[in-house]
Amino acid sequence: MSTLLRLRVMLPLLLAASTAGAQQPPSLPSSIVSSTSTLSAKDSQTVAAYASAWSEVLKSGEPRDVNRARAELVGPARSPSATPIFVNAYSGAVLGAVAPVAAGEDDFRSINALQVIRFLRTPEAVDAILSHADPQTESSASIRLVAAGLLGAAISDAAMNPAQLDGVTRRVASLAAVEADWMTLLQFMGTLDAIAGLKGLPAPSVDLARRSQVATLESTLRRATSEGGDPRLAEALYRGLLELRNQMLRLGASQRATFASQFGPVFASIETTTKSAASAAGLSPEAKASLERTATLAQQLAGLSKP
Repeated sequence: MSTLLRLRVMLPLLLAASTAGAQQPPSLPSSIVSSTSTLSAKDSQTVAAYASAWSEVLKSGEPRDVNRARAELVGPARSPSATPIFVNAYSGAVLGAVAPVAAGEDDFRSINALQVIRFLRTPEAVDAILSHADPQTESSASIRLVAAGLLGAAISDAAMNPAQLDGVTRRVASLAAVEADWMTLLQFMGTLDAIAGLKGLPAPSVDLARRSQVATLESTLRRATSEGGDPRLAEALYRGLLELRNQMLRLGASQRATFASQFGPVFASIETTTKSAASAAGLSPEAKASLERTATLAQQLAGLSKP
C-alpha cells in the first residue's frame, strides 16, 4: 500500500480518536466527593475542571449531550457519600460555571442549568434560583416559571439558618405580591408553604412563613377582584386553597385549631369577595367559573375553620 493511500485510510481514524479524546471530560474521584477535610489545591483544581468541562457541554452540546451534562453535574451533589465540605466546594465551582448558561438566551440550556443549580444544596444556589424567578432580573416568563417551581425543593435541601430562611421568605412573598402569571404565583405559594413545613424550623420563622402565606392570599385576592385587576389570578387562589384544604384535613385537632386561627379570616374574605366578583358584568366564562369555584372552596374552608 502506498504512503498516500495509507494516509487516506488512517487520517479519519486518527481524527476520530483525537476528537473523542478531546471531548472526554475529566472524572471526579470518589475520594474527593467523600472528603472529610478541606480540599487540597490539586483536588480543587480537579473539581473546577470537572465543573467547567460539563458546563461547557451544557452550554454548547447537542440536546442529548446537554441532558447527560445535567446528570453528570447533579450526580456528585446528590451522592450519598458527598460530605458538607465537598458540597460547599463543589457548589461554588459548579455555580460559577453554570450561572452564565442559566443567564443565556437559550431557554432549553437555561432550564437545564437551573435544574443543576437546584441540587447544589447551598444558600448561594437558592439565591441564584431566586434571581431567575424575579422579573427585575429575568425577562423570560418561562424561565421565571421554572425557577419558581424549583425553589421549594432547593430551599428544603439547602443548609440555611433561620435568618437566611427568613430573608428568603420575605423575598418570595415580595415576588408573589407582584407576579402577574398565575402559574408562577402558584409556585411561590407552594414555596412559602414548603418553608413553613420545614422540620426543626423555629416557631418565629414558621409564623413568618404562615403570615406571608396569608398576605399572599390577600394580595392575590385584591389583584384578582379589584377594578382593572386580572380575574385569571383566581386560578392561583383556587389551587392554593386546594393544597391548604388537603393540609388541614391531615392535621390533628390541636394543629388544626392553630391553622384555622391563622387562615380562617382570609378564607372568609376570599369567599365573600370572589362570590361578589363572579357576578360582575363583562367577565369571560372562564374567569367567572374560576371565581365561582374559588368562592365555593373558600366557603368550605371557612366552615372547617370555625371552632
